[in-house]
Amino acid sequence: AFVRDYMRRVGDAERLDAEISRIYIDPAIADPATASADLRNRRDAARAAIAARQELAESILQEQVEGALREEGFALGGQVMPPLRFKMTALPNVLIVSRRDRIERIDQRELQVGLTVDRFDEIERATERRFNVSSFVTPIGGLGAYPTMLPETPSLPFIIDTAAHEWVHNYLLFRLAPVAMSYSDDPVARTINETTAVIVQREIGPRVLKRFYPDISGDRSADGAEAPL
Repeated sequence: AFVRDYMRRVGDAERLDAEISRIYIDPAIADPATASADLRNRRDAARAAIAARQELAESILQEQVEGALREEGFALGGQVMPPLRFKMTALPNVLIVSRRDRIERIDQRELQVGLTVDRFDEIERATERRFNVSSFVTPIGGLGAYPTMLPETPSLPFIIDTAAHEWVHNYLLFRLAPVAMSYSDDPVARTINETTAVIVQREIGPRVLKRFYPDISGDRSADGAEAPL
């Protein structure tokens, strides 16, 4: 119930942010600061409530996903290794670079958080002109640091799937370091990493949902966790 309430609050804050953005981009509104004052106050209160609850919500979700991993044998003395830890936070977009003659990711670069869509377009065009490649900027579903970084979202299926997915990258670094450490430089190692993470995610995510959130266990409409890095 605590996690559901937390996710509801995140969704409410996202809707308030969207309403505020619409006011600021509406040319018919001469004073967007005044017009959005009430919404911004409500948004700030919602954000404060989210911040006060985030750590506990994350801890509950971490234990729920770890429980499924523990049952599958990913534990030493009852402890999942490495422990599954994540933070929900703003994530960078990533620039993906491919060859022109075939679809093959040959490089990727994380971008500064907070860039706008017009800046993304400039980066893509400049990269393609300079290096004769194809490129595009895309959001990521998670970042396999430690603790892993997950996007703030009201979607429980997405958070649970992505938590399991990103944990696999840390597990491979713990148990299969040569493959994991070659992620950035070797397309084959990257494919092994991502394929393994997706396989585990598809097993663990539905199991956690079925046990703790059975009313949404069949809803995979938010299953976007195959995009994390």
